[in-house]
Amino acid sequence: MFISNKGGYLTTRLLLGLMESGYIPGGLYVLSTWYTKKELALRTALYFVGNMLASATTGLIAFGILRLAGRNGLAYSLIWHGF
Repeated sequence: MFISNKGGYLTTRLLLGLMESGYIPGGLYVLSTWYTKKELALRTALYFVGNMLASATTGLIAFGILRLAGRNGLAYSLIWHGF
């Protein structure tokens, strides 16, 4: 694992947040360049529905990954080490 302390975790989290911050506005901009005003409302709704479904799925995947901690040689997450 690349992160060994709280400072590294917070720095990585900050950088990840900064990199992800333009994803939704950028996606909406791309949609607005490809579709007409008449089509844009439906495409924007589908974009946000997809975003919500992806958010729901990532929670389920994270639950499954946390249940794997310690199996088949996988290390426990930082949460289990008292981080």
